[in-house]
Amino acid sequence: MKFTFILFISFLAIESQAQIRKVSELKNMPEISGMIWVNHQIWTLNDGGNSSKIYRIDTTGSILDSTTFSNATNNDWEELTTNGSYVFIGDFGNNNGTRKDLKIYRFPISKLGNKNVVVDTIQFQYEGQTDFTSNPFTIYDCEAFLVDEDSIILFSKSIADAVCRIYMLPANPGNYTARLGDTISLDFWVTGACKFMQKYILTGYAFNGDLVPMLQVFGMQNHQLSKPFENPETLNLTGSVQLESVFFDQNNTLYLASEKFNSKEATLYSYTIQNLNYKIVDKEIFKVYPNPATKNVTIQINVPRTGFIYLYDDSMRQVRAAEIKGDTIQIDLNGLASGKYTIIYMAVFWDAHQEILGSVIVE
Repeated sequence: MKFTFILFISFLAIESQAQIRKVSELKNMPEISGMIWVNHQIWTLNDGGNSSKIYRIDTTGSILDSTTFSNATNNDWEELTTNGSYVFIGDFGNNNGTRKDLKIYRFPISKLGNKNVVVDTIQFQYEGQTDFTSNPFTIYDCEAFLVDEDSIILFSKSIADAVCRIYMLPANPGNYTARLGDTISLDFWVTGACKFMQKYILTGYAFNGDLVPMLQVFGMQNHQLSKPFENPETLNLTGSVQLESVFFDQNNTLYLASEKFNSKEATLYSYTIQNLNYKIVDKEIFKVYPNPATKNVTIQINVPRTGFIYLYDDSMRQVRAAEIKGDTIQIDLNGLASGKYTIIYMAVFWDAHQEILGSVIVE
């Protein structure tokens, strides 16, 4: 395995001014409930009561391929996510708080598109839940989650009080209690989540007679939401829109999907971040070597800096991280799949500004 570095240094500033537009109707995915972006492809699923399949679709909504499973049942699939190594299916829809069989399925990302895939199962229960009486205002319902390093992060829907409760559990097969890590009051019910660099994007809808589509961007530290980068934003879509899923592509475009609701078909939307600005800075601040590399890369820091160095894949998922504790940092490259990776410096890990140090081509 060989690595080649294309070295460049720039300053990246992302501003949250954005434009949302309708891409297509998803008539083949009426109850779309989760989406991921893998190798420039969209994979998605329908929620409970539908087939136990993951579908590959294009931006017109046409189904191109599918993944089927030998030991996974769609009780109430509500979310789909990946950490770059595995795909995770959230079978944790729990509208009335009665379920005692909450689970997350996991399988290798390389199995996407295969038939009769065997999955691992992560079973869990919520910390604090002792009453399983049917209650439409339960606080133990979840429709959004992420996998961050070795932890699963659940974001509760909580119709009762619009308080999003954040739970954690290991991302490995087993039976666990999901531990409460943080709570935050929101103006909407969370139904989708994704991560872009060190930002966490939560989407969903508020209810005031209509389902009002909403989005908010956060930083997170130690599995606690640190601060919003912006106030909750009402997405400019007419009428009730039941947003259910969200992902970023490699062009910094956010895609959102809504279920079919009343007379509205399920729909794919794009949300383009504007003002993606690059400014050249002194290239002597950092040096990256060797070039090419086989096992690790060294980053030499010639001006005193504190903070973190990250490696991101082509979907901007973090695959490596290292804290700066001296004038050189080594990042292990073993186990990475072929492709292009980006090296980024951040002063603090929720900072909206990053310096891009270079790109790594894994061959």
